[in-house]
Parts: sequence; C-alpha cells; structure tokens
Amino acid sequence: MIAQIMTCFGWWGLFSTLMWLAAGAACALCLRREPRRRNFAWALGLAAAGLLLARVQVAWEQSIILDRTEELREVRQAQQKVQVREEQERLMQGDRVVRFAEDAPGESAGAAILTADELTGRSGVPGTAPSYQSGGRQARSAGKVDAQGAKLAYAALQGGAGSEPEPARTLKLAEYRLAGRLSHINNLFAELVLLAVLGIAVGDYLRRFNHPVDGYLPLPIAGTWLTHFSHGPSLLHWPDATDAQLQVFLEDIVRRGQTFLYVGDRPVVGASTLHRFRLGCCRAWSLPVLTWGCEGTPAEAEFALDAVWFNRYALCVPTEAADQLLPALQELLTGRAAVHATAANLPHLIWDTRRPIEPPTMQRLARCCSRTGLRLVLIGGELPESIAGVFLRMP
Repeated sequence: MIAQIMTCFGWWGLFSTLMWLAAGAACALCLRREPRRRNFAWALGLAAAGLLLARVQVAWEQSIILDRTEELREVRQAQQKVQVREEQERLMQGDRVVRFAEDAPGESAGAAILTADELTGRSGVPGTAPSYQSGGRQARSAGKVDAQGAKLAYAALQGGAGSEPEPARTLKLAEYRLAGRLSHINNLFAELVLLAVLGIAVGDYLRRFNHPVDGYLPLPIAGTWLTHFSHGPSLLHWPDATDAQLQVFLEDIVRRGQTFLYVGDRPVVGASTLHRFRLGCCRAWSLPVLTWGCEGTPAEAEFALDAVWFNRYALCVPTEAADQLLPALQELLTGRAAVHATAANLPHLIWDTRRPIEPPTMQRLARCCSRTGLRLVLIGGELPESIAGVFLRMP
C-alpha cells in the first residue's frame, strides 16, 4: 500500500506533506513560546514551502500518462464477441460467405465450418472482412513488397526516432485516479494550513498590539477599530524605568501610529522629531515633538491635550510646568468624559515628575484617562494601596 501511494504521490508530495504538518506544529508552539515574531516567521516559512512543493507536485502529477492498454484490449474483445455473434446469426438465417479469394462465386461456406477469426476478420477490427477476402485474388507467395509502403514504413521509423521521449510514468486507471485525488487533497491542505497560520499570526499580533509588554513589531496602524479589538491596560505604573527603556517605549508608541504627552525632564525625550516608520536606516512619516512654551508652542493645557488627542504632535512638558498643567488638564478631561468623547489612537499621558500626586487627584486623573481613551503611565515612586491594584506594574 505504501509503495502504491509513493508511486502515485511522489517525493514532492511527501516533502510537501511534511512541510505543512511541521508548519501546523510550529504554529501551535508559537502560542506558548516567545519571541512570537520569530516563531511565527518560522511557521509561515514552513507553510509557504509546503504550498510551493504542493504546486510542484500538482505539475508533476499532471505529466502522468494514463495507460489504457488493458481497457482498449477489453473493448476490442467485447466488440469481437459481438461481431462473431452477429455473423453467426446472419449465417444461420441462410446467408453464405466466400471463404477464399480463389473460390468461384458458387463456392461458399456456412457458419458451421467458419472459425471465429474468419467471422470477425483477421485484422481484429469488427465489421470488416478478412484481409484475404477484401483484396480479391491475391498471390500466396511471399514476394514483392509495395515500394510505396516501404517508403512510408521507413519514414515512420525515422519520425519515431526524433519524436518526444516517452513520459517518465504511465499509470493504470485506478492508480491514475488515486494520484489525482492525493494531489488534490495535498494541495487543499497546504492552502488551508497556510491560511490558518497566517490568520493565527495576524490575530495574535493585533490582539497584542496595544499591550505594553506582550506587543511586538510595531507598525503605524493604530486606530479606533484596533483600540476596540486590542484591549490593552489603560493604567500603567513603571517604578524604575531607565532612560534607555523609556526611549524605546516612546519610539514604539510613535511607530504604532500613536503619540504621547510627556511630563518630566528626561534628556532622552529631547529629540525634535520621531518617525512612525523605521526599517534599518530608512526613516519615514515623521512626527514633530514640541516643547511646552518653546518655539511658538503655546503653554496651554487645551493645546497640549488637542495635540495628542487628534494625533498631530508629541508634546514634552517640563517638570516645573506640571503644577500649571495638571488642574487644567483634569478639567478638560472631565468635560470630555461627560460627553463620552474618546480619543481614537490611544494617546499616552506619561507622568515622570518624580513628585508624588495626592491620592484623590491621582484617582480622578486615572478615572478620566480610562473614560476618554488615554493611557496613563506613572513613572517612579510607589502608589498608594488604595489605587495600586488598578495599575499594571511594568517590569
């Protein structure tokens, strides 16, 4: 059975099956292991290789030639039996046939003394008389050969020598049908596995898109639809964020198509421009980073909120202006929460002043940010026990 399957399926089909089976197993392992990006890349590569080999196997299967020798032989035998029966019935009705080419018109034979070959014709083709009857009187000596026939035979031999080579495989009807079914099933499963791996990879990526820890490969595709699909925590506490970690965090925010309002004095946030798209040395789609009260930037809470609310700019506010910004910002957020206004692209409010905020003020700010679609990130210090449970602690 295995040998028959290999004859009909071939090595291309076997390798293709192994590839898409390995892709399915790798995709199942991707949901349990990190890093997700590398594991899903391996799974997608195996699935694509399986589909490619399946297409090669389909092309190889289509080159098979159906061997119909036995089928044609059975058809000819059945036609001969029908021809014998018809000739016997005709002769039983009184018809006479000429047996030899030399016989006189009156010399004939009945069905009783005729053989099956004489009834059907020695040519084997039903409905025709034997070759020695169809040609009239013939010479019985092995003598002259028709010159024209010799020329045709020689030309046929010469043409056969230069014709296309015989296909590598010819299969019987049952094996031919089995090869077609196996090829179709293998190609179908290879396509389904590739689509399944691709769908799982995309779904897992989008589900983790807005998660600050589990997200990977930031792309500038943030929007309202993705915010509803990817439910990331809106309140974060990062007690010991380093400068390098904060810089990577801000760059990832911008590369996801989002923006931020940073309140603090870290030197790593002093860049004037960040780029939403970055691939190696390639930089594109810049986002201006404004500084509160500098270079024509208004020192107003409404301007600061609108800049990140409508995803136009990123804004940095020094620690000395935090006391001026916080009360006005809370009033603006409270008013927008009252009318159920929600920011589209999950802007980040990053509070890095190293100064403790009063618990009632912090609770009010956290509530307003959660209701208006902002993510509040508190860096440094320790939170009061009354509100520490609602914040996700960053590693």
